[in-house]
Amino acid sequence: MAKRKAVKAEIDQSRCDHSPGCPARLSCPKNAIVSDTQVESVFSYFGFGPKPNYSVEDDLCAGCGVCTARCPMGAITMR
Repeated sequence: MAKRKAVKAEIDQSRCDHSPGCPARLSCPKNAIVSDTQVESVFSYFGFGPKPNYSVEDDLCAGCGVCTARCPMGAITMR
């Protein structure tokens, strides 16, 4: 019997709005969506300062798909 490949979330950076309050990241039950910035300041919430780039930690992603439903930009797909 062939092994099934695990389904994981993938973020399309061209569709992502890089919101500091990313609802997909906040809804992930495994905290698999991580930011490349160490500290997200209050200034970035108001459009001042760097916007975070998000990525999915494959070893943490459970493949549940909650993030795909919560992403308002439709930037997350399951692959």
